[in-house]
Amino acid sequence: MNLEQMREASRPGGQLAAGLALVLAVGLGGLAGAGCSSIGKRALPVLGSVEIRGVPIERVSDVTAEVFHDHGYKVADRGYTTLTFVRDGSAMSNVAYGNWMGSRIRERARVSLIELSGGGYKLECSATLVRNEGEPVEDEITISKWHGPKYQKLLREVARRLKAPPVEPK
Repeated sequence: MNLEQMREASRPGGQLAAGLALVLAVGLGGLAGAGCSSIGKRALPVLGSVEIRGVPIERVSDVTAEVFHDHGYKVADRGYTTLTFVRDGSAMSNVAYGNWMGSRIRERARVSLIELSGGGYKLECSATLVRNEGEPVEDEITISKWHGPKYQKLLREVARRLKAPPVEPK
């Protein structure tokens, strides 16, 4: 508190003003903090998964990228154990969730390659619909498990191309 604030607080009614200022500052700080925490990553539901054994991770990653490419996805990000794919959303997604004044809804699928004890990998896929992709106010909408069979089918195709019998986790 600076000298001017101390003088104001010592005047009649000044303590009330100082108290209100404190409450306002704490309230705004709380809102700002809550806003920032909502931007963080949240766990997404797993919409499909398979286990692959006896195949090197590089080959699993390459074939996963091929399968998604063959189904209209483009690789947006490729790490050692995570692949992210995007494609334009469906007409229905654009009607339901769209930004009618500009960019279309995009579908973003994330595949994680999780190393299993005893060898092999578990592929897990989660997905979101994305509004305003790449913009500061990008908005991800979680895709429900109702759409899971579409992603499960893609992962089964990965296993089929690798000639590895897909073991679906229980």
